[in-house]
Amino acid sequence: MLIIQHWWELIQNWWEPFWDYVSDAKLTDLLFAAFTALLACYTYLLWRYSKITERAYVSGGGYFPGDPTTGWRGDTFQLTIDNYGKTPAFVTHVNIGYWSLSGGPPPEPPPSTTRHVLSAVLPPGKEGLKMDVTLHRDEIKGDVIFGRFFYEDIFARRWWRKKKRVRSSGFILRIAEDRTTLAIAAPRTYTDWN
Repeated sequence: MLIIQHWWELIQNWWEPFWDYVSDAKLTDLLFAAFTALLACYTYLLWRYSKITERAYVSGGGYFPGDPTTGWRGDTFQLTIDNYGKTPAFVTHVNIGYWSLSGGPPPEPPPSTTRHVLSAVLPPGKEGLKMDVTLHRDEIKGDVIFGRFFYEDIFARRWWRKKKRVRSSGFILRIAEDRTTLAIAAPRTYTDWN
């Protein structure tokens, strides 16, 4: 009971010294203090949202190269990658898998995949960069190809965190009879970003 009474006295006695201090301050001092507090809040929000707006946004897919004048397409799938972000990305690897639509829609979670090491630095604003990964049509088991790129950006490592933050993004494409690649509807686990 004594502790509660002591705290109550502190709360009651706290207001008088604070009000004496505030009442002695000039209006400009109070405005300056309020402006400084708002500036500190704005700086924090700017720092927080810059990690979202200034990061790398990697996506990709692929196609079967050919001759656009005749419509002929080759038998080799060419993997491509894009960076729509404002900072470079270090793409470590891609996992690629296949599915046949005759077995139903693509399952969730995606079936097992094959890992291909890329180790590529992707500059900001780069689109359609051809990677070293090429797959012959006979290697692609089914009429759907999907994959997930794993990459790091400038915010990958924090000084207080030992583990790097690895981001990823995915793609899923249907391969038509004439070997054109088309986007298809699939569960979000195939195309999510993080």
